[in-house]
Amino acid sequence: MEEARLSEAAVAASAEAKLPPFDEMVTGGGQIRPHWQPLMGAMRTLPQGALAERVDRARRQYDENGVTYNVFAETRGPQRPWQFDLIPLPIPAEEWAEIETSLVRRARLLDRILADIYGAQTLIRDRLLPPALVHANPAFLRPCHGIVPANGAPHLHFYAADLARGLDGRWRVCADRVNAPSGAGYALENRNVLMRTLPELFQASAVRRLGAFYDIWQSALSQLAPRHRENPRIVLLTPGPYSETYFEHVYLARQLGLTLAEGADLTVRDAKVFLKTLGGLQQVDVILRRLDDDYCDPVELRPESAIGVAGLVDAVRAGSVTIANALGAGVVETPAILPFLPGLATRLLGEDLGLPSVETWWLGQRPVFDQVTARLEDYVFRPCFPGDALEPTVVGSEVEPARRKAFVERLAARPHRYVAQSRLHKSAMPVWTPTGLVPRPLMVRCFLVHHEGNYVPMPGGMTRVAADDSGIDISMQRGGAAKDTWVIERDVVPVVVDTRKPASREPLRRSAGELQSRVADNLYWLGRYAERLDNAARLMRACLMRIPAGGSSARELAEFQALARMLGDRGLVERAMGGLPDGRSMIEAMGHACGRDQGLSHLFQAIQRIAPTVRDRLSADMWNVVNELLRDARLRLEGQPGDADRLLEGMDHAIGVCAAFHGMASENMTRGSGWRFLDLGRRIERALHGATVVRDICSAAGPGSEPWLRMLLELCDSSITYRTRYMAAVQAAPVLDLLLCDETNPRSVQFQLQQIAEHLDRLARRDIRPLSQPEQKIARAALTAIELFDVERIGSTADRDAMSMLFDLLAGTQARLAELSEALTRAYFSHVETVQSIGFEIAPARGEGA
Repeated sequence: MEEARLSEAAVAASAEAKLPPFDEMVTGGGQIRPHWQPLMGAMRTLPQGALAERVDRARRQYDENGVTYNVFAETRGPQRPWQFDLIPLPIPAEEWAEIETSLVRRARLLDRILADIYGAQTLIRDRLLPPALVHANPAFLRPCHGIVPANGAPHLHFYAADLARGLDGRWRVCADRVNAPSGAGYALENRNVLMRTLPELFQASAVRRLGAFYDIWQSALSQLAPRHRENPRIVLLTPGPYSETYFEHVYLARQLGLTLAEGADLTVRDAKVFLKTLGGLQQVDVILRRLDDDYCDPVELRPESAIGVAGLVDAVRAGSVTIANALGAGVVETPAILPFLPGLATRLLGEDLGLPSVETWWLGQRPVFDQVTARLEDYVFRPCFPGDALEPTVVGSEVEPARRKAFVERLAARPHRYVAQSRLHKSAMPVWTPTGLVPRPLMVRCFLVHHEGNYVPMPGGMTRVAADDSGIDISMQRGGAAKDTWVIERDVVPVVVDTRKPASREPLRRSAGELQSRVADNLYWLGRYAERLDNAARLMRACLMRIPAGGSSARELAEFQALARMLGDRGLVERAMGGLPDGRSMIEAMGHACGRDQGLSHLFQAIQRIAPTVRDRLSADMWNVVNELLRDARLRLEGQPGDADRLLEGMDHAIGVCAAFHGMASENMTRGSGWRFLDLGRRIERALHGATVVRDICSAAGPGSEPWLRMLLELCDSSITYRTRYMAAVQAAPVLDLLLCDETNPRSVQFQLQQIAEHLDRLARRDIRPLSQPEQKIARAALTAIELFDVERIGSTADRDAMSMLFDLLAGTQARLAELSEALTRAYFSHVETVQSIGFEIAPARGEGA
């Protein structure tokens, strides 16, 4: 039977090689297909050049939203901008109905195969499934054998299939995605961007909406919970910001109302999974897994995994948590299972498969191997399992004659690990380019979710087009672009979603839930780095504005040199520049520091490293501000080593964006733990900056010099406040009172300490420990010292006792703030308490920013 199928495929391949690909938009007679006509008619109404402008607008929107596909193997950098083409793929509803029916059937089949593989394995015993495709498959997780998903949940909760249309106009399934399928979040983002960029297209066509699918998905996840099904705790498990699809993890967590968690955020106690939060451990009911299953548990699955949760398999085995998709689901992703699916469908479902798979032959069968290797040029060769040494795809016709024998011997050494597939000449559709529309091969990824006993398809999907004409493998990694996928109705049919509420009434809440310690740590350092960037930009701006010119006075030169030393002490320029630099060399030093791994560039990199880890905690508007800071503000400062005006412009812009970020945080974030830790970082950094700047200026010139006092007011952004209060000349006591002791000045050290103390008091009320904690005591001690300081004694350098008290106060404030940061880390981030009872203190290793 297999030999006959191979012969028929060889004849068909020879005939198809001479035919053009199926055109999605145009018939063989050159007519636009009916379901394309409203779309193309709407595009013709656009003014000349409008489509190019809309393309640029869409790219800006993707850029502003931070939509990326991370490719960490590239030398040009990990973050690749999302490639999107504005021309959607329309599919008639009648045709889509056939696709939906077949994919639902296919999802049911794969779920039943998984249940058998991890259960009785009758399919292997009855010779319907070769044992080598299971037991030799690295994706078969032996520790998971015998585990039945809790609460009657399916093994396959979420399913994706890659479809392509052949020369005969029929859709075929090229691959099944069941391990941790990606693309559903990108599909919704593609739709949203297209609706915003080209609303005219939607007005011309009756396109099914996608939103209801995500409502169903959210409901389906709740039904998976072994307990508390009315309000379960559901987390989306992500590998973290270095995942290639991390944007989608954040996007889906927000869209579905889930907690985004990394492996380090979870722990297993007594065969139960808990989320580590500031308020303690919170039991997790459902895990939506976006982590490859073998990385999920370093104890039973992959010992070298640093991103999993130790003991997770044991918790699943105990039935205390449900994982979607089930651990080990990746075993049915192998392309070697495709030729056996028709027989398995007849056995398990009692019906045919519907949409066929791409013609595939498993080389583990000797007659098949001999016939395939005799005609290499007719086939495409792929490995059965991930991680094999063979290239992901080898086109037989491209194997050089001199390498043909070696290639066959390579296959013969382990034939059961490879498949041969007929080359599918994929259909083509138009793609926009600056020179016009060009045809490109395409593939459609469809998505289904298990809900109330059956699978519900997304009414659309994510279409991908190849970067060239070959279309052998179409993927975003290989430079492809994404498109929206439309299901076209004759008339608009509203989708009804069951929104019935559970019988019990939801209690009112003032919080979205406890904050993970890792997220609190990252928010804290995001606040610190953003404030540190603002302070550094102000200091560099002040130095640039005092660049010596012809006729500069001795005082002006002294101010410039003092600022240069301050920049060197803070690592904002090379420390050697803190000596006696000239104006030109200082401008070049600051310009170079902005473009290297030092100075402002280092701060930008720190923000860029931390911000993605808390993206799910930031609103879309706040994320746009972060993007503005990391993109435009950084670009304005890089590459300007000798241009003082451009550097000044860049400093002004960076300061403005930092102010916008802090303003958005103040106005848009609820006053929960996340906002408090973000603001704590900001307040600690601002208090440190204020104390350090006062110390540096007073050390350089004493508090009695009016020009130096004016510079001090400028660096602390308090000049206008001072002028509105004091009309006389600038004096030391009022300046120091304003910058150190004025509780109404948002730039003063005392104001920062008051805010810090308030935050710590509010956080402590959430803790079970009733007594004052070390971090509270440190903050109160620093605040009391500032409150008790007699600033009126500071009039000039003549009062040495007063000056000594001032420097002691500043040094003590700096030391207490550093101690406070360590105490916060111990209390909230690392949860390591100091040991003092035996005469010494054990402190944890410093984390971010140390």
